[in-house]
Amino acid sequence: VAAVVPADKLDALLETRARSRPFGVGLPDLELLPWRILERCLARRFRAMSAADALLDEPRGAPLLRRAVLHHVAVARGVRATVDQVFITEGSQGAIDLCCRALLDPGDAVWIEDPGPLALRAAVRMAGARPVPIPVDEEGLCVHVGAHRRRGAPRARVAFVSPAYAFPSGARLTLPRRVELLSWAAKAGAVVVEIDYEGELRFDGSPLPSLLALDIEGVRDRVIHVGTFSRALFPGLRLGFMIVPPALVRPMAAMRAASTRSPPHLLQAALADFIDEGHFARHLRKLKQATRRRRDLLLAELGRLLPGAVRARAPAGGSVLTLDLPAGADDVAVVQALAARGVDALPLSRSTAARPRSAPRAPGLILGFGAHAEPALLDAARTLAAVVAEAIGADARR
Repeated sequence: VAAVVPADKLDALLETRARSRPFGVGLPDLELLPWRILERCLARRFRAMSAADALLDEPRGAPLLRRAVLHHVAVARGVRATVDQVFITEGSQGAIDLCCRALLDPGDAVWIEDPGPLALRAAVRMAGARPVPIPVDEEGLCVHVGAHRRRGAPRARVAFVSPAYAFPSGARLTLPRRVELLSWAAKAGAVVVEIDYEGELRFDGSPLPSLLALDIEGVRDRVIHVGTFSRALFPGLRLGFMIVPPALVRPMAAMRAASTRSPPHLLQAALADFIDEGHFARHLRKLKQATRRRRDLLLAELGRLLPGAVRARAPAGGSVLTLDLPAGADDVAVVQALAARGVDALPLSRSTAARPRSAPRAPGLILGFGAHAEPALLDAARTLAAVVAEAIGADARR
């Protein structure tokens, strides 16, 4: 087998960036990927595949990728675990779905960040559980609100948290709140699912340890660490992982075996080589530099173009930022107007839990800036500024 992906197919794949639209959320820049190296890793594994490899169906995932994941999280996140604790999943969403099925009973209360991903809220509801929105501020999840008897759910079964960078605000969970969260979990007998979407893309501030890396008694029995390769590589890869406490390995494995299986072994083996040979670490360094440069450029341009009533929040990491629109603005209408002009965005209000009429959801926009080079971002920023100014002016005239 000379090659798995013909050159013309690779060229067509790279052209998809021209068809994707600026400010789309959760999209990587395909031109930054070392496609030829990925192709070689896949082709080499395909040529070397044995009959035993072709029949391999380990519910927890291929051991060689689980070992590669262990090394990666030890270096990048300070996490220490064993191969038995690692599960390879269909992206981070596959890990979240498995956690919901294995940990939740109908009616269980579950902490979710507010604002937060809609897909997470939907996964909790599909398990028959009750999502309890816990506000996120500049210091991350407001643990004291969740633990409050009336305002939160002190006896929640599970808490889904993104300590590295909350979506979409980009807020990092401070060290005191990380300790507070784990203390609550120990008292409540709850499990904390730590979702690490883009933890490697840190631009500002000193690194904070993963929840699973904190040296607190009992923490390893309370935390499930979830990661994904889809954000740094490409969504179609659908490869993620989770590291579970030793006591949950058997029930998780049983649930996995009874439902979905692990992703294709061939892809897992190729990704393991990509990590073990240092290609993934080099790609992350390149990705981090490009993403930080784009963040800084976009923030400067938005600061120059946008009216004073609109505030752009600078994320400390990740590939998403938010714009706060004036109270009363219709962010859904703004998103629709942007779409008509070839620019994508998400309405912030739709990522926020429902509010009483006396405290309506704050309007805003969620912008992804990782998928496009600087010229496309600058063009999109000008379009965005024009649409926002028009929308604010229309609201003021009403």
